[in-house]
Amino acid sequence: MSDLIKGYKWFCALDEETCLECLLKDGKFVKENTPPFHDRCRCVVVPVLKTFKKLGFKINEFSGEMRASAIGRVPENGGLYKHYLIERAKTKKSGNVSDIKLIEILEDAFKKYPNEIETYRKLKNTLLLASNTELDRGTIVEMIKSVTWPSPELEELMFRAYDIGCENEVKTKLQEIEIFIKRISPTYADRHISQIYSSIAKMIKKKSLSGSLFYYKRAFELNGTAGNGLNLLRIYKKLKMNSEYIKFLDLLIRLFPENNMIKKEKGT
Repeated sequence: MSDLIKGYKWFCALDEETCLECLLKDGKFVKENTPPFHDRCRCVVVPVLKTFKKLGFKINEFSGEMRASAIGRVPENGGLYKHYLIERAKTKKSGNVSDIKLIEILEDAFKKYPNEIETYRKLKNTLLLASNTELDRGTIVEMIKSVTWPSPELEELMFRAYDIGCENEVKTKLQEIEIFIKRISPTYADRHISQIYSSIAKMIKKKSLSGSLFYYKRAFELNGTAGNGLNLLRIYKKLKMNSEYIKFLDLLIRLFPENNMIKKEKGT
């Protein structure tokens, strides 16, 4: 194996739960089987092959490798996102993790990685939505245009946009996302998309029952589970849409005859 392997490289999970010590080790060569570094450590050590040239093959080397992270695919070295996470973890240790400070950290990281505009936008949107900053319609619309899937801020952004009267923009963006997900993940697309609609519906329901109806309907259309069906059924009931309630309850009873929650609805 030593003839093939250059060494062993440490990789950590790239998200906000990863500790500073593990983030600082990320991408470095270490001894074999080093992790776990601490309790609940999610790091791994991966064998790194020697270059094709050193192995005697006249083959082009791999370039532009990517890896998974909490905000989607990022460069293998972690790029802007890892830099942001490291500086965020350092700041957290000092006890000064305000929304303004995190945005400052992100802006500094972007100066070092100006080509990673998509990652920058994702993080900026997330931080703005998490803060108490009042966002005007123009800012929200621009954020909708740039948001992609998967993005941690997607559902929250769609809700905030709905809340200020941008429902047409929300529905248009969700249609784009549906097309995108069906192209890259056809097997599980309907399940993923249904979860997005369901999450948005739950947020909107707190403000408007009638406003949430469209999103609950779409969630059930995409993934007709008993859970999605019950969510929609209860909205019909609360809105006193008696005809729709009776018809839909009859459908759920035929689809899920053994479901106790649906039987209970029938009893009421």
